[in-house]
This record gives sequence, C-alpha cells and structure tokens, in this order.
Amino acid sequence: MSKSFDTIKNIMMPVFSTRELEANVERFIEVAKLFKCKVHLYYISPRHSFSIFSKAGWLHARQKISHILNEHKTVENYMSQLLHICPSIKFYSISENENVESSIIDYCDRNKIEMILFLGHWDSGWGEMYGKLNISGLSEILDCPVMSINFKTQSLDIKNIVIPIGASLPTNQIIAGCYIGKRFNSKVHLVALNKKFLVNGRSEAINLYRAYHFLHDNTSLPVECITLMSKNIDEATFQYAEQISADVVFVDSGRGAGYAGMMN
Repeated sequence: MSKSFDTIKNIMMPVFSTRELEANVERFIEVAKLFKCKVHLYYISPRHSFSIFSKAGWLHARQKISHILNEHKTVENYMSQLLHICPSIKFYSISENENVESSIIDYCDRNKIEMILFLGHWDSGWGEMYGKLNISGLSEILDCPVMSINFKTQSLDIKNIVIPIGASLPTNQIIAGCYIGKRFNSKVHLVALNKKFLVNGRSEAINLYRAYHFLHDNTSLPVECITLMSKNIDEATFQYAEQISADVVFVDSGRGAGYAGMMN
C-alpha cells in the first residue's frame, strides 16, 4: 500500500465568498486543530463581468470595480487576522474567471494536499452546492479523497460518515473514512445502488461486499451497508445523507485509486 492516512499534513478547504469566509472562521480553526495539520483555504472569488460601451455600462462598471476592490480588501483584512490567530492556516486566492478545476489540481499537486473538504448541506447535490465547479471530475483526477462536511454547530463532531460505492472500489475514500472515523468514533455508511439499477453488472455489489469486509476486519467502527433505488449514485448518496443527518459525505470518484491489492 503506497498511501495511508495515519497522519494528515495538508487539507484543502475551498471557499466561494467573503460571506462564507467570515461565517466559518471558528470552523477553519477547528479543522486545523483537530487534525493537527495545515489547512489551505482556497478562496475562489466570484466571476465579474461588465461592459463599458454605454453610459449605463460605464456606471455599472465603476460600481463593479468598487465592489471588487472592497471585496479584496475585506478578504485581505480577514485573512490577516485569521493567520495571526492560527498560523497553520494557509491562504490562496484565484478568480472564478480562471480555470478553477485546473488551478485546484495544480495547487494540490504542488502542496501535497491529502484531503479536500467542502462545506455543505445535504438538501442538494454537488452541482447545486458548488455551481459550475465539477466536483466529480476533480475527484476522478486527483489522488486524494474529496468530501463535503456539514457543521451542525461551530464545533466538529462527526458521528455519521457516508461513502458511495460504485463500479470502482473507492479505496482512498475508505481509508480516509477509517482515519476520520477512528478520531471521532463514527459510524460508516456504505451506499450503493439497488441491483435493479446497477450500471456495471455485479461490480457495485462486489465492491460493497469488499468495502464492508475491509472496514469490519481492520477497524472496530460500526458499519452499515445500504442499497438505494436510484439511477444516480451521487443523488442517492445525498438523499441518504440528508435522511440520516450525516456529518461527512464523500464524492464518488468514478474510479479506483490504484490500491486494489490492499483490498483483496
């Protein structure tokens, strides 16, 4: 096995607005302290576009420019205070006008990111929560697990972890789920599609069996397997997560992570 999550050194937390930055300061610090690692806040500033080829357009442009400058000043002041309080938090900012997925992939490679945590809620899927950002696509490319974490309070108390099981065995997600579960004594829920909706024959059913036995044989964590009547694994995962009020949901990577031998 070439990867383990015995220790985590670098976690990325993408942030999509100044409001989200300001509202979650205690949560960013909580993650850094609980996992005893560097937290890389990856701020994606909103897309700004405007026309100056009319009087109204010029006035609108001036207002937009003023808003952008105020936004940058707010972010700079906020991060200066946060970094002073918690030096293990790092900050990086890009514009939504850039290729966000490529920038995230490059940043993860350069900074050896081992987990990506999104702040989210379970009343919608990945697309609804994060707009045009292709979360599933990122998970397929990156060699680290991607998950959404639901802070019910300012403190982090992870009791229920949901891991989708698809046509490929999600070994990175399972190992990361073990790591988090052991720290919080969590219950792990393995979610797969009902056999009526299996896309790749028996692959999903076999992977669900293998994932369950890996967790059962190597940890003392409580594990539950469930199959759901749905044609889409992401949709099924979020519906189930909302139903049980889950704390962490992993994204289906759509592929194995290259550690299949570990699970045999």
